[in-house]
Amino acid sequence: MKKASILLSVVLILSLLLTACGGGNAPKQEAPKEDPKAAPKEEVKAAPIVLKFAHSQNEKHKYHLAHVKFKELLEQKSDGRYKIEIFPQTLGADRDLIEGLQLGTVDAASINTSVIASIVPQLGAIDLPFLFKDRAHAYRVLDGAIGQELSDLMKSKASIVPAGYWENGFRCFTNNKRPIKTPDDLKDLKMRVMEVAIYLDTFKQWGANATPMAWPEVYPAMQQGVIDGHDNAADTVNANKMWEVQKHFSDSQHLYSAVVLGFSPNFYNKLNDADKKMFMEVSAEVAKYEREIAAKMYDEGLVNLRKNMTVTEKDEIDFEAFKASVQPVWEKYYDVFGKDLIQKIANS
Repeated sequence: MKKASILLSVVLILSLLLTACGGGNAPKQEAPKEDPKAAPKEEVKAAPIVLKFAHSQNEKHKYHLAHVKFKELLEQKSDGRYKIEIFPQTLGADRDLIEGLQLGTVDAASINTSVIASIVPQLGAIDLPFLFKDRAHAYRVLDGAIGQELSDLMKSKASIVPAGYWENGFRCFTNNKRPIKTPDDLKDLKMRVMEVAIYLDTFKQWGANATPMAWPEVYPAMQQGVIDGHDNAADTVNANKMWEVQKHFSDSQHLYSAVVLGFSPNFYNKLNDADKKMFMEVSAEVAKYEREIAAKMYDEGLVNLRKNMTVTEKDEIDFEAFKASVQPVWEKYYDVFGKDLIQKIANS
């Protein structure tokens, strides 16, 4: 009897404890019902993927304007999933940018094809002096089968994903000594030349003292009298106010300078197919835009140079003498690139 009493007491105590702790058959709390009139909750967007785009010129240059265009179009088309930061003239010269693309420290950069030719020699075939008759001729070659072959070689040999050919333009002479109308006018001038074999051979053929130099060093070298002159497109001369350190400009258009917008494989190869297509579509649109502003800025730059420098116009230049003078350079590179390829480019 005593044991039954004790057991009954224990059961009563446990029952009271369970009731106090919310156990038993206490009704469950229902989740609050959503108000159908309430505003929908906003979805939290993922942070944008930030890409680093770079070039070697200043913010007035056509390269920069094209990078800005790319930024606007891509950020819009991707609905803000990508954000582009542009680095003008701060991450080094073209050779530094190539290395950045290969290492993945730069996601995209516009680079002169003549510099990439140090890794992909076949690109040098488009660097011969007086090879292209005009812009349309250059576009036919670069946008056709030859341009595609060169793009494939850049991808395999230089670890760069080409996304279109831009234009630096036709290069022209500047210097501090005299107007340049004939090949003889270049004799003994100390001219900055890009460190490209064909360029160096061409200037040596004219009797100039060809001096390789990275682009960021050119303006101070002119200022200090280390060099007498250089060659570049009229708009680049204008954008960098070269008239402050140079007296003469010659509209010689002796070399055509192409530029590649290249992607780093480190970022590009990770994109899904839809995003790869988006990047390439934007690239095609920007390449067209860059070429249009390149032509326009060349003409506008030339107008301004006439106000600030002594300009030797095209009709004052002996182009026949210039073309004849560089035949030994062409013949030398027949053995390098093949005469058939060079003639194919020249006759396209």
